[in-house]
Amino acid sequence: MSPSGSRKVSKTRRSQKSCTNCRLRHVKCDNTRPCNRCARNGVECLSEWIRFKHQPPKIRLSTAANATSNEYKFSDDQTWCSLDGELEFVDEGKNLQSIYQTEDAPDEGGESSQEDSEQVTPSREIGHHGTPDHQLNSLTLDAGPYLSSYHDSTSETSWPTDLSNTRLLERPPSQQHDSPASGSAVHSLGEALPLPPIDSFSPLPTQEVGAHCSEANHPTFTEIPVYHDISVWPLKDPTEAKLMRYFIEKIARRFDLCDPERHFALVVPWRAAFCPPLLDAALALSARCLSRTTDFDSYISNRYYQRCLNALISTLGIADALKNQDLFAAVVLLRTLEEIDGPLSGADSQSHLLGGHLFASASASEHSSILWSPGVLREPDRLTSLRRAALIVAFRQEVYMAFACQRPVLPAFYLPEIDRCLDNPTDDGTWTNRILLHLVDALKFCFGDEPMNPDQAMEKHNDLLKYAEEWYAKKPPSFNALFLDENTDRRIAPDIWILSDAAATGLLNYHLLRILLLSFDPHTPRVGPSRARFLKQQDREIKEEVKTCIGLAEGNPECAPHFVLASLGIALAGDRFEERWEKDELMEFLKRAESLHGWSTLAAQRHLAEA
Repeated sequence: MSPSGSRKVSKTRRSQKSCTNCRLRHVKCDNTRPCNRCARNGVECLSEWIRFKHQPPKIRLSTAANATSNEYKFSDDQTWCSLDGELEFVDEGKNLQSIYQTEDAPDEGGESSQEDSEQVTPSREIGHHGTPDHQLNSLTLDAGPYLSSYHDSTSETSWPTDLSNTRLLERPPSQQHDSPASGSAVHSLGEALPLPPIDSFSPLPTQEVGAHCSEANHPTFTEIPVYHDISVWPLKDPTEAKLMRYFIEKIARRFDLCDPERHFALVVPWRAAFCPPLLDAALALSARCLSRTTDFDSYISNRYYQRCLNALISTLGIADALKNQDLFAAVVLLRTLEEIDGPLSGADSQSHLLGGHLFASASASEHSSILWSPGVLREPDRLTSLRRAALIVAFRQEVYMAFACQRPVLPAFYLPEIDRCLDNPTDDGTWTNRILLHLVDALKFCFGDEPMNPDQAMEKHNDLLKYAEEWYAKKPPSFNALFLDENTDRRIAPDIWILSDAAATGLLNYHLLRILLLSFDPHTPRVGPSRARFLKQQDREIKEEVKTCIGLAEGNPECAPHFVLASLGIALAGDRFEERWEKDELMEFLKRAESLHGWSTLAAQRHLAEA
């Protein structure tokens, strides 16, 4: 067979591979592009057309003279780079394919461009709870650059188009879509769409859209679907209404742990009625949690997830976008969606949502009024409170990821305004934030690269342990156990009932901090019989801390973060339990945590089984 013929056969063989979505979900793919399953569920059908060759192929001497490419021929003095760790190959999809286009790759031509120019649009009918123009114009908030162009869809305002400082928030190019050009901030629909039943969800309708904002020299505000000036309430889609109610009743509690004003339960929903990206983020998170605990379709979450990312990416070139509280809250929600699928220990798979630190930096460094939001009739201090609440949640997320990945906390997430003095009385949420800030110092001590001699390490360890014990000794009475049930079916830990989510969160982080400091104790003897006694006592204390974490979670079973923190303690110190019945109960707890709240504990279960 001729070389050209062999290449043709190879091309046909590669084109029959399953798409990425079907392969990841272990379902049968019909090998069409797009495949019927992806088309039916309204998600982008991605294929891996580029194959990486990890070593040069063998070239026969008889055919070497006829070789038409010097791709794998190198000079004798070729310099090769050494690698410190493992490489991770990432398929960037169609955009990367177009850059490295070869004759082996299929030429999709106009078909791919047509697919990339389509964007899913909302299947929501906007309600009539609008804000009159005279009320909008009477707002005394600093509207920034948006106010002059909001009611004039024909006016053109120049925005910065340099997205170099926002690349960390972008998705891979293969998943990017153009933003719909609405022509007005109000997305009116001519006719009401048929309502799908609760147990089914048809793909959202599509419409042709305008050019991407990065391709235009002077994009206008109306090209970027950040806000409606009319509320989408009441929601017309029963499935969306179900997801929003689930968010308010169940999901928001995960974010309002230390927030007495409950911003994510009481503020985010009505702001989402005016902000499509925030609404899509909330619906995506609710759908993902339901799909992991019930038979709810997981593709619904992916659809909202992709649509939210498209809107977020489109806004990042706009001045002051990082100061927008609604976009910040949306990024926080999407970050939690990633955490749900991530392991309790190992590498941090943050991908594009590393850009959350940009929002955190902007929120921590500035205290000016946030971006004006059409349709929002609240005072400036009330508006900035959501941004502050999102910053605290982002801080907790970063502390959790740093703990799970065994690394220091990124400085962008620090909370400089928290009063750390233990002699000053305060509310339960602030008291919990104090131990979280102290946990940041402990993570830096254990996993940081600051050079210390043995004496300095011992002194620093003593200071960290002293503050933690003082925090526990001076804790408010509301942190004491409401009930302690030692007569449970479980022999490993009792139920410990705590009054509030904030108090239980603070206690769980205190015991996790204790596990950390006990594991990194510089006072550990190097050799001799005293070392064995020291390590045995250390194991006993660490196991007691893990048991207490389990008891706190079991005593407050409706709060998902408590199960996550207790599971994190098992992931860190579960190998210290040697009895079979202890490991069985730890394994049962991890399985119960995943079944109750949908948080993946498979990696922790595997590590515990191998210990």
